[in-house]
Amino acid sequence: MKTSGLQNFLLSRQYRTPHSIHDEDIVLIDCYVANENVQTFLDYGCHFGHLSIYLALTYDVHCYAVDNFTGTPNDKVMANTIKEQTGTYEDTDFYLATMQNIANHHVWFKGSVSLNYAKDFFAIKQEPLDFAYIDAGHTEEEIGDFQRILDKVKKGGLIGGHDLHPEITGVVKGVQSIESQCDWLVKGYTWLMRKR
Repeated sequence: MKTSGLQNFLLSRQYRTPHSIHDEDIVLIDCYVANENVQTFLDYGCHFGHLSIYLALTYDVHCYAVDNFTGTPNDKVMANTIKEQTGTYEDTDFYLATMQNIANHHVWFKGSVSLNYAKDFFAIKQEPLDFAYIDAGHTEEEIGDFQRILDKVKKGGLIGGHDLHPEITGVVKGVQSIESQCDWLVKGYTWLMRKR
């Protein structure tokens, strides 16, 4: 991670939540973004935007920051995080808070960020993605999102994510649904594959 990247990394930490990826995950993503000359990046499950903000500050990359912006149902930690970030339990949609986080730094971006609701993202026509990172889709109802996301990744592009653990069956089954179309690069709680 270059010096400017470290500064951007520390700045973006203010938008992390207990559900966010960790330092070592961002370092791994940073390594692949830098070495693969990534131009388009999907931050699926962007929470409050920390990863997209970091990448747009550090690289000339376009980030699609995508989330349902309501959190995980019946998750008290997420509800408290939303309250901490938005100031209220009533406003369970944190799209505007995420938009403000991005706006706070966009004048320094080398790249760009577009913010999208998950329900709308799949209808968007765009160039094939260089890299898609999934930190969402924890339920079995969301397994199909993994294939829909892989379909948007270019051949030879990267797809990865967080929370690959036997107790998180939605992620396990989602990864299993696409792994025959990819080659493994990193297999662990954080996972990464290259699309064939």
